[in-house]
Amino acid sequence: MVWREYLSGRKQTDIAADFDISQQRVSQIISEVRATVGDRDRSVMAMMDMERLTFLMDAQMPAAMKGDVGASRVVLAALARRAKMLGLDAAEPLRVTLERDTNVAGDLVSEALVAALGAVELTQEERVAALTAAQAVLLGEPVPEPVSASAAVVEESDPRAAMERKLRDLTADEDIDVDALLAEVDDEEEGGAGGR
Repeated sequence: MVWREYLSGRKQTDIAADFDISQQRVSQIISEVRATVGDRDRSVMAMMDMERLTFLMDAQMPAAMKGDVGASRVVLAALARRAKMLGLDAAEPLRVTLERDTNVAGDLVSEALVAALGAVELTQEERVAALTAAQAVLLGEPVPEPVSASAAVVEESDPRAAMERKLRDLTADEDIDVDALLAEVDDEEEGGAGGR
């Protein structure tokens, strides 16, 4: 009978008063019955308890939101009980904090990398190579071969080649025939030089 009253949602103190026994005895009876309950029944009981907590929170939440202290205490106790039942009462906040710290560290590394790349004059290829190497390290992959600085310097020493590369980069996503455009510029330069 004590067990049935407990399952119906009654408080242990009320059950104790009805049966004229102590609250400690009610708790002991409940513990003894729980020990004999199988895993399947235990799961059903846990689902019922979770449902009761949800009903309790739903009933008390409007008053708690309006500032009722008693209702707020009931809601907080129900939330604490639910967290304990789900195993969220200790380990989870620590894990969330560690994840947040990891995200903050990642943001700092990202900002530092952007600042470092912005502090030096690199070609687009060198910037891409640097970011690719950083990404490889972060993902635990092999770092690609470094871009030769001398190749970049040789390329930059020819202004025409640098201009052509820049033009190709700028028009890569557009339907422009860069070779025809450059040939047209060459023709104009040759015609202008010959006419002088």
